[in-house]
Amino acid sequence: MPNQVLKSDATASDAFVRFNFPVDQTEVWVTFRLAMDTAALTFYDGNNSGYLTILRQGDGSNAAAVFISGGPIWVLHPGAGGGSIAEPPVAGQWQTIEFHYINDGTTELYVNTVLAATHTSSNPGDVATLRMGQANVPTPDAAAIVYIDDVQVGTTQGGEDLFADDFETGDLSAWSATTGAVSVVDDPFPGLLSPEGVCIALTADSLDPDPLWTRLDDPDGYNVASTWSIHRGRSSEMDKTGT
Repeated sequence: MPNQVLKSDATASDAFVRFNFPVDQTEVWVTFRLAMDTAALTFYDGNNSGYLTILRQGDGSNAAAVFISGGPIWVLHPGAGGGSIAEPPVAGQWQTIEFHYINDGTTELYVNTVLAATHTSSNPGDVATLRMGQANVPTPDAAAIVYIDDVQVGTTQGGEDLFADDFETGDLSAWSATTGAVSVVDDPFPGLLSPEGVCIALTADSLDPDPLWTRLDDPDGYNVASTWSIHRGRSSEMDKTGT
């Protein structure tokens, strides 16, 4: 079965899923994979903008958010001075995003493990909800489509003690609520990456029984020895030699 992902389609101003924390949180790490196609990046490269991830306080105000704006560049909100052009989105490629917030206002954004932006929120405080997708898009457009996968939310980096969803159930029942055009679809950019960034191809959809692997930079597949790190809602390690 193809990998399943969240699709956020901003044909209206808002297209997001929301999770309500059982209790307000003082520190949160949100880790996820994000991808856009060329049309979406062209849309955001113009005079367009929108929120991709928002941590909100109990009163409904934004404590911290990842914002994408013309460039396109990453911007951390609320408050000025949180922008960065480090590792901007790349069309048709999955990128790993880590969004870290502490209730004193400290906010960090990591893109593919690299610290891309730091910021101090102008509205610090404990957070009650998480929104993911697209929100507050001033000029909605059918081109504004964002894909999200492998969401992990925890109190420590890479943790999932607060929430996790890899969307393999095929629905959004794990979330507290949905707004706008959000759905679960087949991964439009299938493929896995090794820790070194080498793309590999699968000859079978299932991880059980053991599938065959081929390095795309070594199509003959001879004398390849490496450890592949696989994450589709869980992590495992396999040592493979050849195909």
